[in-house]
Amino acid sequence: MKKILFIAFIILAIGSIAYAQMGRGFKGEVTVTTAAQAEELAKQKAATLSGYTIYSAEEVPVRRGTAYKVSAKDGAGNNMFFFVTPFGGVFGPITEDSAKNINDANCFKNGDCMSMGGRGMKGMAGYKQQGEPVIITADQAKNAAEKYLQNLKGYSVESVESFSNRGGKYISYRVYVKDGSGNSFYLHVNPWGNVAGLMSYTRSN
Repeated sequence: MKKILFIAFIILAIGSIAYAQMGRGFKGEVTVTTAAQAEELAKQKAATLSGYTIYSAEEVPVRRGTAYKVSAKDGAGNNMFFFVTPFGGVFGPITEDSAKNINDANCFKNGDCMSMGGRGMKGMAGYKQQGEPVIITADQAKNAAEKYLQNLKGYSVESVESFSNRGGKYISYRVYVKDGSGNSFYLHVNPWGNVAGLMSYTRSN
C-alpha cells in the first residue's frame, strides 16, 4: 500500500507541477512522436541548466501518444532523467528512483496518471489513508530531503519553506537545494514523509 501511495504522489506531483510550469503540460495536440524529438526537447531544457548531458530516450506508454523518459547525467555524474509528454511538455530533471516509479505506474497505460482534473486526482485519496502526519516541522522536512538526496553527489539543502494545503489542514514543505554545478531546485515534502522532485526554478533575487 505504501508503494502504491508513493507512486500516486510522485505521478500527481509530476503532472501538476509540469502542467503549471509549462502550460501545455499533458493536454493539447500530440506533437512528440519520436524518441529523437523527445531527446531534442530534453536538450533544450537541459541547456537552461549547468553541466547536464542528454543520452537516449525510452518510451513510456500513455493514453494518447507516447511519452518518453530521457536519460541524462548531471555535472557530478549522477544518473538523472527528463520526462517528455506527447504534448511537448518537459519535466525534470528527476532522480533515478523517481524514474523507476514512473515505469512501475501502470496507470499511465489508461491515462489515469495524466488526468489533471478527472480520474487521476483519485490518487489524492491516499492523503486519507496514511494516518497521522509524520512531518510537522521544517527540520523534519529537511531531514527527509537529505535522506532522499543521500545517494546523489554534490547536493546541499539551502532552505525550507512551509505551505498549507487541503484547506489548511495539513502543512507541506518545499526544500530548496543546489547541485554541484550551482543549479537551483526544490523538493516537495508532504506531511507523511513522501518526497518528490527535483523541480527546477529560477529565483528573482
